[in-house]
Amino acid sequence: MERIKLTILTVLVFWGMSAFSQKFSPEIDSLIRLSTTAPDSLRDDISNTICWKLRNNYPDMAIQYAMTAIKYAEKTHDNEQLVKGYSYIGVCHRNLGNYSDALEYYNLGLEKAKQLGVHDQEAYAYINLGNLYLYQEQYDEAETNLSKGLELGKQLGDSSILSYCYLNLGRTYLGRNQYEDAENNLQHALAVRTAIHASAGDITVCKKYLGDIYFARGEIDRAVSRYLECVSNEKYLNDIDLQSEVFRKLSQLYYQRQDYDSSEYFGEQSLKLASDIGAKFRIRNAHEILAKIHYAKHEFQDAADHYNQVILYNDSVFSDELTEKLFNIQFKAKTYEQEGKISSLKRDNDLLEENNRLQDRFIMMLAIFLALGVLMLVVLFIMNKKTKRLNRQLHSQHEEIKSKNIELHNRAEEIAQKHAELEQQNEYIDKQRLMLAQQQKQITDSISYAKRIQDALFPDLNELKSFFSDYFIYYSPRDVVSGDFYWLHSDQDRLIFVVADCTGHGVPGAFMSMLGICALHEITGLGGESNAANILERLRKMVKTLLHQEEDKSNMTKDGMDMTLVVVDRKERVLEYSGANLPLIYVRNGEEFQLKPNRNPIGIYIKEKPFESQRLTLLEGDMIYMFSDGYASQFGGEFNMKLKMGGFKDIILKNHALPLNEQRNLLEKYFLEWKGNATQIDDITVIGLKV
Repeated sequence: MERIKLTILTVLVFWGMSAFSQKFSPEIDSLIRLSTTAPDSLRDDISNTICWKLRNNYPDMAIQYAMTAIKYAEKTHDNEQLVKGYSYIGVCHRNLGNYSDALEYYNLGLEKAKQLGVHDQEAYAYINLGNLYLYQEQYDEAETNLSKGLELGKQLGDSSILSYCYLNLGRTYLGRNQYEDAENNLQHALAVRTAIHASAGDITVCKKYLGDIYFARGEIDRAVSRYLECVSNEKYLNDIDLQSEVFRKLSQLYYQRQDYDSSEYFGEQSLKLASDIGAKFRIRNAHEILAKIHYAKHEFQDAADHYNQVILYNDSVFSDELTEKLFNIQFKAKTYEQEGKISSLKRDNDLLEENNRLQDRFIMMLAIFLALGVLMLVVLFIMNKKTKRLNRQLHSQHEEIKSKNIELHNRAEEIAQKHAELEQQNEYIDKQRLMLAQQQKQITDSISYAKRIQDALFPDLNELKSFFSDYFIYYSPRDVVSGDFYWLHSDQDRLIFVVADCTGHGVPGAFMSMLGICALHEITGLGGESNAANILERLRKMVKTLLHQEEDKSNMTKDGMDMTLVVVDRKERVLEYSGANLPLIYVRNGEEFQLKPNRNPIGIYIKEKPFESQRLTLLEGDMIYMFSDGYASQFGGEFNMKLKMGGFKDIILKNHALPLNEQRNLLEKYFLEWKGNATQIDDITVIGLKV
């Protein structure tokens, strides 16, 4: 039945393609006609060729041809065309912005290539995966996959594969702001493609990304020269998405030169091309530069119209980005489950026994927290209900006063009689307003009291001076109370120090932070645990137990926390680190290093792995930095982009030699300048320790 449906769909697609074939080139028209009459042994190759030629401008249509290619490749046992079909569908979904579907088909193509021994397509599968991770700014994963593709390309002696690997490695280093490495790899790609007489379009793509490097360095003339070479090449015009981006970069460069007419021309060209293919991210960026141009030309209505479009597309783009990242996590979890990596029954029984013991120990603490939470929710609900009722009464009374004023105006003879009534009503309204103000003050006081409770649980950091020569802390909650917290425990020779980022902000985040602090006290109390990885393991078990995250995995909450934890031994001068999604950075002799965390939160996680410890011998003068992700996640700057971890590291490395109080003040000053008028999106904690 499925084969019959696929055959009918294929016939309908071919019929639809023939009806609109006038929009394609003669070559594609000829291939479409040939695909309907060719023997089965050739239809997979022809269909894949049509898909590849349509992938940039008509990706939806291209997918249908790749599906047809897969059907006939399976029928004729043509392994190479079968693997190509899966890879081509992934490329089309990437062009449409459907990153989750792209990831699925890339992995299917890689699996098929390995099973069937199609090594060149295996290399292209790694290139496609690396390119997809580039679009999501996951540069480590991108470099890993591209390096595998490069190794296979060298083994096969395939110059085309090598050129694609060098090109995308250049883009990876460009995303990390490593401009020298980026330029070297792009020059390699350009040299290889020139040597093999690649198409003008492939060569022009290399020049485009070289232009991006010059653009990022501020080398305006070189960037403009490269971009103009790109738009003057007719064959390059086939990739509309990249062409739209080149026009936008030219618009931005001419805007910096204050040549607003040229800037507007290129901006309009970018918007037109992006709209033709429905590329939402490109459309949003084109509207943004056009808004700036019209504002600079004092055409304020046009500027406002473009800014409204930026806001609309921002909602769509960021929503899509969040969906894709969520799918990425879910897809990996599904793969992990299919490979059979699950815990043994004995471990589950041991965990259940441990959970029961912990539950008995903390049942009273949990009851208190729940009671406080319910009480606060009830108070807020009652206050909100009273506020709404008072507002309705005030509105009704205000309308009544207006009506009576009109009546008094028309009936002057009754002014004296109604005056007393109006005075009485005004007095009642004043009382109601005073009552409303008191209700609002009670809400504010409740939150402020919650902050005092949270502050009281935070430790005195002066104990750090027994283990380090100096320290600083930059702590800035997004709301009054915070989901970030820091905590320490010390004895004569050992210090346990934590920086954590809980799920949520405000009151919910503060509840999670109090739970985390209490649990850490229990774990590290008298004679308690002192191994970094073991502390995180026990904390994860407690959090999952207290939040009932193991009872119903089909409807489990994702609440928890990310954490950096260090154990410092004063005698041995050794730091032991373990992390849950949060790294540790240290600077030694002017060079920055990073200890990477386990990719697990403190809480329920489908792809759960044991936490690991890393040891670092401390040297005098070392700078240790512990932090949540709030600083690097802030939007701001000229183009309202995230600061990201690269920008955060640059600030640390630039200022690490300064006195610690100056480092703290410069961190705060840079953050406020970067954020500008934008809203702070997350709680911020940055702590520096000097050995």
